[in-house]
Amino acid sequence: ALAQTTGTIRGQIKDREGKPLPGVTVTATSLGRGLSRTVVTGDGGFFALPSLNVEVYTVNAVLDGFQEQVVENVRVGISTSVTLDLVMSSATFEETIEVLASPILDTTSSAVGVNFEAEFIEDLPTTRNFWDMMAVAPGVVQQQTNEAWKLSAFGSSTASNSWSIDGQNNTLNESGQAFWWPNPDTVEEVQVLAIGAPAQYGNMSGAAMNVVTKSGTNDFKGGVNIWYQGDSLTNDDVPSDAAGLPGYADVGFRRDDFADVSFTLGGPIKKDKAWFFVAYEYFRDAYNEVGDGSELPNEYFSDKYDVKLNWAPSNNISLQAKYHNDIWPWKFSDAFQTASASGTEGDRNPAWGARLDWIISNNTLFEISYSGYTGIDVYESRTGSVEDPFIDYSPPEGGPPHFSGGLYFPWTWDNRQDAVNVAVSTYADDFLGGDHEFKFGVSYDKGMDETTSSGGIRGRYFYRYVYTYDYDYYGTIYSYDYEYFYRVTAAAYTYGSENETISGFIDDSWRVTDRLTINLGVRFDRLTSDVPAYPRLDRFGNETGEIIPGIDNQIDWSIFSPRIGFAYKTGENGVLRGFYGKFYNSNVTGDWKAPPPSPPIFVAEISDSLDGPWEPLWTFDYGEPVLDPNLQPPETDQFTLGYERRLTNALTINFQGVYKKTKNLIGWEILDDGVYEMLPWVNPITGEIQPIASIIEQPTTRKGNRPGAGSLAPPGQAFEQEYKGASLIVNKRYANGWSLMGSYTWSDSSGFLPTPLAQDQGNPAWTSQNGRDPNNWINAEQALQNQRRHAVQIQGNFDLPWNLLG
Repeated sequence: ALAQTTGTIRGQIKDREGKPLPGVTVTATSLGRGLSRTVVTGDGGFFALPSLNVEVYTVNAVLDGFQEQVVENVRVGISTSVTLDLVMSSATFEETIEVLASPILDTTSSAVGVNFEAEFIEDLPTTRNFWDMMAVAPGVVQQQTNEAWKLSAFGSSTASNSWSIDGQNNTLNESGQAFWWPNPDTVEEVQVLAIGAPAQYGNMSGAAMNVVTKSGTNDFKGGVNIWYQGDSLTNDDVPSDAAGLPGYADVGFRRDDFADVSFTLGGPIKKDKAWFFVAYEYFRDAYNEVGDGSELPNEYFSDKYDVKLNWAPSNNISLQAKYHNDIWPWKFSDAFQTASASGTEGDRNPAWGARLDWIISNNTLFEISYSGYTGIDVYESRTGSVEDPFIDYSPPEGGPPHFSGGLYFPWTWDNRQDAVNVAVSTYADDFLGGDHEFKFGVSYDKGMDETTSSGGIRGRYFYRYVYTYDYDYYGTIYSYDYEYFYRVTAAAYTYGSENETISGFIDDSWRVTDRLTINLGVRFDRLTSDVPAYPRLDRFGNETGEIIPGIDNQIDWSIFSPRIGFAYKTGENGVLRGFYGKFYNSNVTGDWKAPPPSPPIFVAEISDSLDGPWEPLWTFDYGEPVLDPNLQPPETDQFTLGYERRLTNALTINFQGVYKKTKNLIGWEILDDGVYEMLPWVNPITGEIQPIASIIEQPTTRKGNRPGAGSLAPPGQAFEQEYKGASLIVNKRYANGWSLMGSYTWSDSSGFLPTPLAQDQGNPAWTSQNGRDPNNWINAEQALQNQRRHAVQIQGNFDLPWNLLG
């Protein structure tokens, strides 16, 4: 719920004889805006400056009778602790003391995350989206190569991640995926916190994906970045398996246009008091795939606008306000569909937020923020066609299906979210057996999502099939083709949900000794959802005057998530980390809210002519939405153990082992009230004879946490997943002309997922019927798609002669 956008500077100050120095005044001053924070060391010489903004600082240590110590260019990252252990000499001592600083090795946190700073991000050889930045993190893989935003962290699905930008929850209720995508040139830092997240991170069992965007400083800074690619710069010699098929044109890939132009500018409104940052990105991409000779290319457009204002009326109070909007139409085309059957998707995604930080005392910080967004996503005919869709599954001479007529499945999708977060951070030294960095927080999140959809613009669509019948007449084969047409009709319908989440957490980073830090935390979440009442629609999408009643308290979960971890320093350059935590997924409404109350009945008819007459064939009724009254949220127990060692001030190597056990995933549960005839079936892989069910009377199905007694799953089987993994991570910050982030991850992931036949197991269930047939659960225990047995990820930058960069 409450995402971290700050970090900590902490350490211990001693004299030359190794004795702790109490009473030292430690001040951290931001280089960009001149704001400062001050603390005083306690009896043990320890100090901590919690909740510092992501910036570069100069740290000063002052004590009467001693030389002042100054440490410059201290970079504070998202959710990181920079350790500065200082040695101070008496004022009469002339020798310079070397500062023992380990900004790259966090010796107090049991969490393991990866932070990418702006300088690193700007030089990454990516396709200019922040998904690629996150995809290079250890243990993170893309679920599908053609959808960069679907990321799995150590075996968890995309819907198990949480996403935030400047502390604003950016996670969609319906899908668990990220809502809006920032302009890459506005990103100050990216963090992927995939292991050992503290209690302030909730409603996730995968990774916390955090982005902090740039702010204005006392210096005017800006830039223009331009990427362009035309057809003359694009190779069109790409082979295709579809070559020669009907509808396929003998043309290669054609790049009509690619342009990505980004502008940024930031600076002072009033030096040391107020600052601004603005950005705009112009993105255009248009192309035809191989074999698509039409004049209707795929087109991806986006205009992104960003404004951020910062104001510090005093050194103890700072305010921030921001606004983002993204206007984005995506237009789709294909070699095997007509222009009228092509669609366009998009609209706009405005988001906004405000935040107040108040330094109550040297050791206590109060913060409160409000954020919100709305999203409109419309999928409609590219040409405005209102024809009935027609899908030819037996085009002449074979080949893939051909789409013509109108758009097959249009929709209008609206969503909104508003959130308020309050947190207090305080540092207490020499308290309850050590030094403590406490953080307390509460949050309230209210959201809604609503979709109106229908089968075709007019609620009706057509199919064509050709069946070939071969007849052997005394050694002579005669073939007959039978052409059949199918018509499916259904009313349009609206479904959605209204959701509330109330959360609270307590985190404590407890320094027990100079070497041992224990991280303790617990959070509480109350998640509720209602299904609103909606008007009944006809097949054209018009209101009929009837209201379909909603459902109150469809979801009502109260959950506690304990977390405990340790960090033990092994000398000055190593740290041993261990962690256990319980994590719950957010209320991903796509798992349970469809079908909606009183969904339409789909009626199929058959004919040997597209002009009819039509004979009834079957009807399909989703049935009323029924949830298991004991439905539980997906729950993960996470165990980690690892060791990290600093080899130089800019280089660390880290080994991390991970074990995750997930239960209570949500899918179709089949009750035992159906009537089946069991028939033998020979498994083509093993040769084993297994029973399959021929359904005589359909069983009752509902959304639950297990396949159910009416399935052919093993008795008592529940939806679950087990993940085992190990990562070796090398992290080299930029120094001496090069930087590197590299990792090798071995993983093993298996389980009994709610969507055993799905090609994309990381998506919510939506309206899929996958898992609703008892036979879907034969041999459903499997290795999972999110598993990558071996994954190697390397990104780096290095200087070349003549000021070139590699």
